[in-house]
Amino acid sequence: MIWILSATLFFSLISFVRSYENIALNKPTWQEHPYYKDRWGADLAVDGQYSDRSAQGGQCTISADLMTTAQWRVDLGEILDVSHIVIYYRTDNRIWDDDNPYIARFLGFSVYLSNTTNYKDGVLCVENSQYTRSSIPNPVYINCTYNGRYVIYSNNRTQSSIPDGYSEYAFNELCEVEVYKCKNYTYGSGCTRTCGKCKNGEQCDHVTGSCPNGCDRGIHGIKCDKVCPSGRYGYNCQENCSKNCLRGGCDRISGQCFGGCKVGWKGTTCLTKCDGGTYGADCRYHCGHCLDKQLCNAIDGICLNGCSSGYFGAKCTEICGNMTFGPACSLTCGNCIYQSNEQCDHVTGHCPRGCVVGYSGKRCNDVCGNNTYGPGCSLTCGNCLYKYGEHCHHVTGQCPSACAEGYKGKRCDEVYVPCSTSDVDNRLLIPAYLTASVLFISVVLNIVLIKKRKQRNNIETQPKQEEGYENVTWSHEGCDAHPASDCEPMNIISPVYEAANITSPDYEPMNIISPVYEAANITSPDYEPMNRILPDYEAANITSTVYENGNIISPDNEAVNITSPVYENGNIISPDNEAVNITSPVYENGNIISPVYEAVNITSPDYEPMNIIPPVYKALNKTLN
Repeated sequence: MIWILSATLFFSLISFVRSYENIALNKPTWQEHPYYKDRWGADLAVDGQYSDRSAQGGQCTISADLMTTAQWRVDLGEILDVSHIVIYYRTDNRIWDDDNPYIARFLGFSVYLSNTTNYKDGVLCVENSQYTRSSIPNPVYINCTYNGRYVIYSNNRTQSSIPDGYSEYAFNELCEVEVYKCKNYTYGSGCTRTCGKCKNGEQCDHVTGSCPNGCDRGIHGIKCDKVCPSGRYGYNCQENCSKNCLRGGCDRISGQCFGGCKVGWKGTTCLTKCDGGTYGADCRYHCGHCLDKQLCNAIDGICLNGCSSGYFGAKCTEICGNMTFGPACSLTCGNCIYQSNEQCDHVTGHCPRGCVVGYSGKRCNDVCGNNTYGPGCSLTCGNCLYKYGEHCHHVTGQCPSACAEGYKGKRCDEVYVPCSTSDVDNRLLIPAYLTASVLFISVVLNIVLIKKRKQRNNIETQPKQEEGYENVTWSHEGCDAHPASDCEPMNIISPVYEAANITSPDYEPMNIISPVYEAANITSPDYEPMNRILPDYEAANITSTVYENGNIISPDNEAVNITSPVYENGNIISPDNEAVNITSPVYENGNIISPVYEAVNITSPDYEPMNIIPPVYKALNKTLN
């Protein structure tokens, strides 16, 4: 009867355990009284071998003889959820019936599941009095649905009266001890059901299927087998989707909003308001340059209190332009040096390339001061005469009114030494003395020349002269063809070269006194020593390279220049602004030559004829163009 029951149970277990996992296989073991031979050690009970359950088969654990207690245990390595335990006891390969001698040794055992090595700390899975000699199966199936780390087998013969059919001493002759739990994520009878989504992937209860710590994200229910309803997410579906989700719904596991966040919010769950200077949808935009680095509106990016210096616009993203800078672009750039499309710094107003002439400072707003002017205010004002705290011009350096004593020029930077009264008097007296001396010498020389001429006239027969003048040879293209009014003569009267009167319709008489042409004083009614008076023009002063005020001194001087506002270097400008050049073979530009020279050419396109009658020299040719 026992044999039939055991066989039936054995084949049922083979089918039953396919849904379970033996968690005792090859785990560490221990026994209280090992046999003196190592061939029957405690580890043989978990080696998975039990086809030969005899002592000689080497697959069973056998304890020492003559012991009143026998204990064996296996360490599962951690606290696990146990479903059941199966024990294969020694049979010596004989039929398990009333005649099998090892039934007496097997009776009286107990099995505990404990978290420590002390069986008293654990739970009793099977009690030693549960079986009798006629009812104990082999293998025996023990239902033990508890959590624990150590499975402890115990037997003893410490009772004062040993029950009938029990052996005298205690043994543990275990050929195999199997500790089963449902395979991962299964539960129920035969572990045929699949666990739900327990939190963090935990194993559900192998009997009920419930999750020990609740459900994973996106799942709810006792067995964690139901998905979250719309609008909820997270562990056990305890969280609500954010109201900031753009489309209202979210992922049931992560809570991530479908379609992103509404404007002004960010994050997978859209629960974080835009910060860090961002705004807009998903906070993807950065705030502009808001005043005092304050945050802009998280929705539209508008700066609530205005812009920082150098920026403008509702969002303060536009840089100051049109030569402005500073708060609200309210300040104007200074006098900077620019290249194309440049302006001062939009924040500070500093000039990129320095200042234009006359200004200084980082913004080039400072007019040169401290008596300076020019590029970078690097030049010092001259010796200006300041009356009211003025300053020289900051650009040109010109003085505002006049120069200090001893200086001249627009910038008063030229030294000037004025003449004294005595110097002026001396300068006026010198020409007078020289003029008197020349006149005296001229008179003497003229007397001598007159006498010599009279003597010469007595010897030579002179041709008749017109009004005491020598013949004049005319070389004139056009004078014969013109009426006398256009070609009236201009007489140079020189009695032995003592004096010459030059007359013309446009000029007043001018007397040239020249003893042997060594010196000539030209005088006029209004100016001294020699002024040439024109009807429409101011007086013309004749100056020489040596003497001033129109005095022509000594026969050795080479040039006499006649200048006036209308005359240039001895050129007489006609009413038509054409020049009359007075030239001679020796002297240039209007110089009058001594009696030893042959010719003086007088040219003019518009002036009337001029007769120069020298008594001794060859005719002077006058050519009118």
